[in-house]
Amino acid sequence: MGEIAAVISDLADCREFVCVLPDNASVSAVAGRLAELARFPRAGPQGEAIRYGLIPKCGPEVDPNSTLRKIDLPEPLSLRLVPELTIGAKQAGLPIPEEQPFYEPPPRVAVVQERCLLHDEELSRKPDIAIDATAHREIEQFAQRDRLAECGGLLLGTVEVEQKARLIHIKAVAPAVGAIETRTNFKITFKAWKSMFDLRDAEYPDLRVLGWFHAHAGWGVFLSEIDLFVHERFFPHPNMVAFVIDPTVGGESFFYWRDGQVVQCPTYSLFGLPHQTSASKRFGRRRVVVVGACAAAVLGVGLYAGIAVPRMSPPKPAAVAARRSVPIGVPKSLEPRAKIYVLREGETLWDLCGRFYNDETLGIALAWYNRIHEPRRVRVGTRITLPPVEELKKMRR
Repeated sequence: MGEIAAVISDLADCREFVCVLPDNASVSAVAGRLAELARFPRAGPQGEAIRYGLIPKCGPEVDPNSTLRKIDLPEPLSLRLVPELTIGAKQAGLPIPEEQPFYEPPPRVAVVQERCLLHDEELSRKPDIAIDATAHREIEQFAQRDRLAECGGLLLGTVEVEQKARLIHIKAVAPAVGAIETRTNFKITFKAWKSMFDLRDAEYPDLRVLGWFHAHAGWGVFLSEIDLFVHERFFPHPNMVAFVIDPTVGGESFFYWRDGQVVQCPTYSLFGLPHQTSASKRFGRRRVVVVGACAAAVLGVGLYAGIAVPRMSPPKPAAVAARRSVPIGVPKSLEPRAKIYVLREGETLWDLCGRFYNDETLGIALAWYNRIHEPRRVRVGTRITLPPVEELKKMRR
C-alpha cells in the first residue's frame, strides 16, 4: 500500500487539512473517513445518510469508486471535500440510485495539520448585506428556467469593514449546473459541485464563498429544517448567508447569522445595474440602500421599485403613511374617472391600492388593468392609471 500527501479543504473554504491518504482505498471511502475527522455530519436531519466525495481543485472529475492510485491527478494534490446534499422541503421525490454502495472498511487517513483559512475581524459589528444587480439578475434567470423545480448554487464575494458595520458583499454566483431538480427539492451531486468550483476558480479566483442561494418552486420564502441543517453544518461562519427566492409566487430574502442563530435579514442593498456598461464599471458602484423597498430613484439609477425586499404581504396603510407623505395634489379618494399616478421610490402597486382604495388585495388587479406583467418589478417613474374601484373589483372576480 502506498500513501499520497494531499491538502483537503471544506466546501466553504473555512478549514484546510494536510493529510496522508492511502492510494489503494476508494475515493468514496477516503472522503467518508475525512468527513469523520473533519467532524462533518454523516446523516441528515431526517436520518438519511450523507455521501461525501473529493473534487480536485485542478484536474478532471474523480470517480468515487476509483482509487487515488488509478487517477491521474496533478501534484501537489489539492482537493475539496464535498457532500452529496438534498436540499428542500423534504427528501422524497428524488430518483433512487440503481446500485447501493458496498460496505468498505474505513481506510487509514492521517491528518498531519489542520489550518483555519478565514481570519475575519470585527465579527461583533453589525452585518450589512449587499448584492450586485448582475449577480441578483443571474440568480433570477437561473431560477426562472423552470419555476416548478427547485435549484441553487454558491454565493461569492468579499467582506469589508465599514465604519460601525461589516459589509457582506455578494458580487457573483456559481449556479449548481447538473444538480437533480424536482418540485420539492434539488440534489447537489459531485458533478454539480465540480461545475460550481470550476467556475469560481476560473472566473472569480479572488472572491470567497459567502454562502448559498436556493430557489423555491411556489413554497414561499423561508428556510426549511433541511435548509437550516445545511447552513448550520456547512456554512457556519458568521459572514456566510443564505439567499432564498421564489419566482413562482414572488418574494426573496437573505438569511444570516445573529447571536448564534440563522434568522431572516430585514434589509439589504442592491449595487449597480442589472446590465452594467463599461462606463458604469469605470466610474464605480452606486449603493442603493433598501429600507422596505429598493430606493433607486434617490440615486437616479433607474432600478426596480421593491426589487430587493420580499413582500410576502403588502404593508398596512398606517405603516405606508408613516413612511412617506401623500404627494400634493393627489386626492385622498378617487373620483369616478381614472387618475394618473407616477410611481415613486419605495412604492408598490399594493401600496397604491391600500392608500387610494383602502384595499391592498387589489394590487394584482391594478397590474392587470395597466397591463403590467411583473407587478413586483415596476420601475420607479412608471405612470399608473388608477381606475374606479369597481373596475378593479370586476377584474378580480
